[in-house]
Amino acid sequence: MISPYRKYRYTITCLLVLLSTACAPGNKLIGNPQAPYPLETPPEVGQIVHLPTGVLVNEGQMLELATNNRIVYVGETHDNPASHRLQLTVIKAMAERYPGKVAIGMEMFTPAQDATLQEWTDGELTEKEFLKEVGWYKIWTSDYDLYRDIFEFAREQHVPIIGLNADKKTVKAVVISDFPELPAETLEKIPEIDLTDPYHRAMTQSIYGGHGESEGMLAGFHRAQTLWD
Repeated sequence: MISPYRKYRYTITCLLVLLSTACAPGNKLIGNPQAPYPLETPPEVGQIVHLPTGVLVNEGQMLELATNNRIVYVGETHDNPASHRLQLTVIKAMAERYPGKVAIGMEMFTPAQDATLQEWTDGELTEKEFLKEVGWYKIWTSDYDLYRDIFEFAREQHVPIIGLNADKKTVKAVVISDFPELPAETLEKIPEIDLTDPYHRAMTQSIYGGHGESEGMLAGFHRAQTLWD
């Protein structure tokens, strides 16, 4: 079993190495900071890699490490069924370890839809009514079948679902104007945001990539991306 303390030690060590390398004039980062200890051979289907250490773990070890955390992010490729099976596996593990204390945050919904999401988990809406109320095929458009098991589990176990996304009006306002220039009613919808993180800014610049060189447009995109994240 991999100790979580060992994970943090390797993470901190890796961060210190990256910082010292970045400070040296003319030096370039070596390797991938997201996977500092890559496998010696290409990964195989079904393998689970503990990225901070490069150690292969089994599903039980992965779930123990994941559920040690208060907040767990599980990414996805929207049209990949395996992504959604993994999400459900993690959700079930969290719900089993912390019964009655788990909520599912989903990026395709906004806080304005939380009441409808609660109606779904309370069993007050049919599936057809739910999809219509949240505008699934207008807003998200991905195949609902890929997510159905997650929604059914949340409904059966009464696990709250929370909308994480910012509404389009707020995102548009953030793109156009810097935060100090926004009206009070818009600022009320925005959490505390840090625009100074150099790693997040570098990621944003790489995403922005081929969209032109306007610094003003990049700044607006950076604010919007940070708001989403």
